[in-house]
Amino acid sequence: MTRLPFHTLTVNLQQEEECILSQSTPNCRNEIRRGRKIGLDFDAGPTTQADADFIHHFLNRKKLGKFSRAYLTDPKALVCTTNLHGKRLATHLYVVSNLASRARLVYSAVADPTSITSFDEMSPQRLIGIANRFLHFTSILHFKTQGLNVYDFGGIGQMEDDPKIKGINEFKRSFGGTQIIEYNYIPTWISIVEWILQR
Repeated sequence: MTRLPFHTLTVNLQQEEECILSQSTPNCRNEIRRGRKIGLDFDAGPTTQADADFIHHFLNRKKLGKFSRAYLTDPKALVCTTNLHGKRLATHLYVVSNLASRARLVYSAVADPTSITSFDEMSPQRLIGIANRFLHFTSILHFKTQGLNVYDFGGIGQMEDDPKIKGINEFKRSFGGTQIIEYNYIPTWISIVEWILQR
């Protein structure tokens, strides 16, 4: 077995809602409240083809790889979305483990700003940013009501000299939480095959 470190950020869902909110930065709290004020909605359920298409288009636009279609049939996969007046702004896909009492973020996708019109004097980019923060926090509360103990942001990048990775990390850290190191265990035969293929 090969032991690989995995750095991530987690939120303790056993805390009260106001305590969780208070640990986020002032800007993060303001955007969550703004999302509530403008009437963003929230929905959670199994992965649909529409969810897969939305995530796929985001990944393709950002050149981040492909959507794994296995999540369409994975009973542990759950998708959370937020819309405004029927227009989808953000979607998150999680793997939920009742045994570990944990929801781990796998994909976070947002709408293409060019497909969104401005709203309430906000640019499409700002509206999408508010929707994404709102969706994270509302998902946190959803998993809390489901009795889970941990919300996992799905990783923290270690190459913070890369402005893109640093920006994503700062976004995740704006919610508070605790940065931890866990370990993934890779069977030796997989490591050997990967080594051979890389030669």
